[in-house]
Amino acid sequence: MKKENREIYNKLGEGKTFLLTDYTEDYDLYVQNQNILNTKKYNGNCNDHDGVFKKIAEEVRTRIDVPTFGLCHGVRSGKENYVLGQKLNCKVIGTEIGDKFGYPEITIKWDMHDIKDEWLESCDVIYTNSFDHTYDPIHCLKQWAKTLKPTGIIVIQFSGLEDSPGGNYIPSHIQNKKYSPGDPFNSSLDTLTQMLEYTPLKLTGAKNDWYSTGNHNVQHLILELK
Repeated sequence: MKKENREIYNKLGEGKTFLLTDYTEDYDLYVQNQNILNTKKYNGNCNDHDGVFKKIAEEVRTRIDVPTFGLCHGVRSGKENYVLGQKLNCKVIGTEIGDKFGYPEITIKWDMHDIKDEWLESCDVIYTNSFDHTYDPIHCLKQWAKTLKPTGIIVIQFSGLEDSPGGNYIPSHIQNKKYSPGDPFNSSLDTLTQMLEYTPLKLTGAKNDWYSTGNHNVQHLILELK
């Protein structure tokens, strides 16, 4: 984590209104914990269903007629980049920091905080349901912004509801400070929106009806370049 960003997180209320596990001095531990979580949760599925990727494809095509490239970060099974690529009829690469992942022909072992030169200004869409796995959300979003085309979008599956199971939830009893080694970032949408002020991105949509489960609603946030 960039130390200057840690100062921003402290200013925004880290430990009081949201939680962000501090890996500033131990990146290897972050990777180790991601691998542990990968092994524990690995299966052939993903957290979103087919209809969500259809909606994402529709959003992309309102901005560009013929999409050519996309990225899905933190994919584990690789199912989401495979399905999204089918919906968009273009190449969608998945990244996974863990040692185990599916669809190796279109998925690579990679930290989602890093970018390749060939990705710069090339993405029609970036999708993730793993943003709670970031150890430095501001840095992560700034990196992703560099890979977007001017018409590109970022779609984040986000659950910022109080005490929702998993995802970017904010604990109702923050004083307990139950930091998660595998899901470092836990916050409300309001906090994430404040963080966007430090990035080249803006929030242009929060879809509440793309997908829901029996006990909590899942939002899909749409981010675009400012």
